[in-house]
Amino acid sequence: MKRVLTNIFAILLCVLSIFGLFGCSLRDVPNAISSVRARADKLRHEMSETMITAFKTKDVTAVKDLFCPKSQQLDGIDSQIEATFDFMEGDISSYKISSSIGYEGCSTDYGKVTEYEFNSDTFITTDLGRQYKLSIDVIYIGEDSSIEGLTSYYIREFDRGDDDYKICRAGYGWTSPYDAECGVLSAQLITAIASKDANELKSLFCAKALESETMDAEIQSVFDMFEGEPIFNERADGLYNYSDAEDDFSCRVLGYDITKDKSGAPIAVWVHVLTQPVCTDAGEKYRLDFVAYLCSDKKPEIEGVSYLSLEDLDNDDNKVDVGEWIHEE
Repeated sequence: MKRVLTNIFAILLCVLSIFGLFGCSLRDVPNAISSVRARADKLRHEMSETMITAFKTKDVTAVKDLFCPKSQQLDGIDSQIEATFDFMEGDISSYKISSSIGYEGCSTDYGKVTEYEFNSDTFITTDLGRQYKLSIDVIYIGEDSSIEGLTSYYIREFDRGDDDYKICRAGYGWTSPYDAECGVLSAQLITAIASKDANELKSLFCAKALESETMDAEIQSVFDMFEGEPIFNERADGLYNYSDAEDDFSCRVLGYDITKDKSGAPIAVWVHVLTQPVCTDAGEKYRLDFVAYLCSDKKPEIEGVSYLSLEDLDNDDNKVDVGEWIHEE
């Protein structure tokens, strides 16, 4: 009996040692979520204080320096910032930064945070008694450094009802470094489908997808489904998400992969894009979902759209697919 108890005790020691080591490994994971949240909370306070000081002194450069590289490069970004300064009535007399992060988006890999974005609000009162909310959107950890930093912010009237408040924005809420290219491609796909131009639509697909014997029939199914002329306002820059027009679509990159060469230059870029609502003058609304390689240096046959689906937003059962899903690991 004594020997049995000794064996059991030894086993328990081993188990406890394993859990102890495992616990240490979890604590030592670089960019663990607890550590990232703590750093992000400190950053949002620093950014918010900088924003408030900049609003008081109308310092465009101070705000612009907070932006990620992609937002800093936007046409008219200085004017956007100036417009937010002029939006408020009166001078800031008091403000309060929200007690916690308002929104967070997070991706992890074995406990390590690989992507992290957050939102934070600051509530402002002016010397004229007006109340405003200043809301910042930040990508703290991203797959690509070009969109890391303050991506966009807005200031809105907070003493007005939900139906009559005004809002002013600066920057852009990037979902990838390739939002502009994906917006342009979305518009091209929609236009080709609406005009029922098979050759134009095929020109947007990759050579690999066009090898399918059912491609022509699938394209015809999309043409048969789409009714009317699209009524979105086409943008040369491809950045659609902040339009005030009810009939304009939004374009979000749901996922993307970048393969780089030894020098860090992209040699393959894959995107998965959701564009909606696609409104027409026939009163129809559609959802466009597609995947594409924006570039593929080593395999040019997969460069272009490989798959798209078109869905009637008023009828979930009415959906057609074209091509095949190509995403090489």
